[in-house]
Amino acid sequence: VQARLVAADGPAEKAGIQRGDVLKAINGQAVRNDRHVTQILYELGVWSKANYTLERAGTVFEATVVVSPPPERLLRQRLYLEIIGLLYFLIGIFVLLKRSRAPHALHFYFVCLTSFVYYVFHYTGKLNGFDWAIFWFDLGASLLLPPLFLHFCLEFPLRHKWVKQQRWFLYLIYVPSVALFFTQAAFIYGVLGFIPSPVVLRILLDNL
Repeated sequence: VQARLVAADGPAEKAGIQRGDVLKAINGQAVRNDRHVTQILYELGVWSKANYTLERAGTVFEATVVVSPPPERLLRQRLYLEIIGLLYFLIGIFVLLKRSRAPHALHFYFVCLTSFVYYVFHYTGKLNGFDWAIFWFDLGASLLLPPLFLHFCLEFPLRHKWVKQQRWFLYLIYVPSVALFFTQAAFIYGVLGFIPSPVVLRILLDNL
């Protein structure tokens, strides 16, 4: 486990950790992978001290890191996203109840529901059973929302003439999302473990 990014004025920088440092252990407990780091820190709790054993250029040294909560800016950003997600959910319910028989009302509701999940569901990194469920819902929504919305735009208010002739295209727009979902799953479960840099691959998949 290597430090790829050290946030300015963050706990790691204050402890003297630099980019490229290799983390060997926390409080004497050997680190297996990046997920293990998160689990150890969650068990310690916020504002506790974690004694890191690190290696830099062949030299092993100790650093004390204070486990801090997410910055206020990030918490405010998440709150705004959750409000937006709730509005999507309420609009979808309203349309479904008031205009349930209108063309594409159910499709619009699914767009709103997927948007709600995308904006509201944020996995913490604790990665217990519940956190994994949130992660998969969040990932699924982020991949499903773009083609679902595009599909809706191609059919509302009237189906485009070209789409009527090329019905297969409506199924084709979901293919990239399905491919990305299975690629992400393969990465998470170690099928793509032969890749030299898992962090670079994860960033690439998230950007895609």
